[in-house]
Amino acid sequence: MTTRRSFLIASATAAGACAAGALSGCGAGLTAPRLKNDVVLTLTEFPALATEGRTVTVSPSRSGYAVAIYVRNEGGGLYSALGGYCDHEGCEVGPSATGFQCPCHGARFAIDGALLSGPATDDMPAFQTTFDGETVTVLANG
Repeated sequence: MTTRRSFLIASATAAGACAAGALSGCGAGLTAPRLKNDVVLTLTEFPALATEGRTVTVSPSRSGYAVAIYVRNEGGGLYSALGGYCDHEGCEVGPSATGFQCPCHGARFAIDGALLSGPATDDMPAFQTTFDGETVTVLANG
């Protein structure tokens, strides 16, 4: 016969096990997807890239990457490229007023992709770039 007391103890134990299981993957730091092919962007196709400090968004359909890639003109012929990926649960990160933010759980990243606050555990993925005066190439990493 199940008493009220034994029922409450069993229920509390099961709830605790479920909560522990649900939280075990939280903030585990997923591995970022790989960019399999170089992404070539011309300044005529993406004119904003000609202006220092401007960032363009390259869609997954254009790049072949799992989420958007953000390419920024850093000045002096240098460009940076970041994958819009949050390692907390694999959500797509988007631009914010001060850098980037994950819409799923609020992780924040600086304009250079550095992690500012979790629950993410790592910076946004960064890609090497080249620039030949007319074309920015985001180099594949996988």
